[in-house]
Amino acid sequence: MSEAEMRQLAAMTIKGTASEEIYAKAWGGRVPLGGYRKLPIGVRSNLLRIFPYPLEVLACVNRFFSWRDSQHRSKEIHPLTLSSHVR
Repeated sequence: MSEAEMRQLAAMTIKGTASEEIYAKAWGGRVPLGGYRKLPIGVRSNLLRIFPYPLEVLACVNRFFSWRDSQHRSKEIHPLTLSSHVR
């Protein structure tokens, strides 16, 4: 699965549900289904929790796919365990 396929799958799981309305009213501007957020986020329950900034999200996703592909090639992790790392 590629990054583009992951975004397409994410869009398909939201299209036609109540969550689709939330994307249309996203804080900071409309986010296309399967797209990445445009503004920084935080949580009130843990002010020290740091999330990637919007410009960093794509790099984090690409780094995850690179890691996953390298683990798959090296066969160091059982395929079932590896498949559970798709977040």
